[in-house]
Amino acid sequence: MIYLRALIIALAVPVFSILWGIYFFVCCSVGTLLAFIPIGIMKISGMPETQVTQIGNDLFSVGGLLGLIFCLYTTYRFIRAVRKGKEKR
Repeated sequence: MIYLRALIIALAVPVFSILWGIYFFVCCSVGTLLAFIPIGIMKISGMPETQVTQIGNDLFSVGGLLGLIFCLYTTYRFIRAVRKGKEKR
């Protein structure tokens, strides 16, 4: 029984790592892609292309960082909830 438990834990770690990697990629990608909304608004309103490019670069950077922060925060909340669940047992 102990070996079965160890096997399950040994298999769960790489699966969790792969899922977390996918989640990390999705969060950063969505954060970066959200920058297209204000860029589109700026282009429609007639802002000069050089300003759109400068502001767009900043928006892409901020979007990626916000995606990273969101990913790390939700991971922290998930791990905290799992630990609290273990304490109740």
